[in-house]
Amino acid sequence: GVLAGLLKRRWIAEGRESDFGRALQLYKTAYAEANALEDHPQAFYHGINVCFLLAARGGDRQAVETMAEKVLAHCAEAQKDFWCLGTEGEAKLYLGDIEGALEAFKEAIAVQPPPRPWQVKSMHSQASQALAILNRHKHLQKIDKVFREHPG
Repeated sequence: GVLAGLLKRRWIAEGRESDFGRALQLYKTAYAEANALEDHPQAFYHGINVCFLLAARGGDRQAVETMAEKVLAHCAEAQKDFWCLGTEGEAKLYLGDIEGALEAFKEAIAVQPPPRPWQVKSMHSQASQALAILNRHKHLQKIDKVFREHPG
């Protein structure tokens, strides 16, 4: 997962095709392993990154939505912490449930103890990137408003 994340970020920054392919492969493999072990937090983390990469490439919409549903199932089995709730929000973006996503993001930033500012910024960035690759720019202001309301 760590290597996949580094490759994903480098692909976003530099556009290296080999980084994209390797990151997707690593996230898929890590998802399969976490799923087999019923390690729900790891499965939702790897699964949401599979969604992102597939959607970023304009991949098979059905594959993105199927993985997003799996991510939500893993989130339902995990502790409702900041990352779980934020991942639910992102998965709902891939499913076209903007209102559900907004509610999940609101819940995420309201958890106790409060998330750190860098965590909120990271989640906001990921949600914004997801909307951009889904070509749902019209919802960016709604997402921005949710994250602007965070006191951090």
